[in-house]
Amino acid sequence: MIVDINSVVSPSLVLIDGFVAMEGLGPINGRPKRMDLLIASRDVVAADIVGTRVMGFDPADVGHIRMALQIGLGSETYQVVGETLEGVRTKFAPP
Repeated sequence: MIVDINSVVSPSLVLIDGFVAMEGLGPINGRPKRMDLLIASRDVVAADIVGTRVMGFDPADVGHIRMALQIGLGSETYQVVGETLEGVRTKFAPP
């Protein structure tokens, strides 16, 4: 459904609020994790790839990211400005 929505609505700016993130079985039974992080992009797929990598996961293991890239919805290419991925990467408990 995420891919379907984004194939119809093309946002000009994507913001991922990572000030307090959620790990484990979110959004109800997860555990809050303070990150003090904001991810911004003009590409929804690139934003999700960066967010996934920040949480210590492989974007290739995330179904909606794989599907979006297969239909050409976004890009795997991105440029990080500010903190480095290595500087903010934190291991998250999987869902």
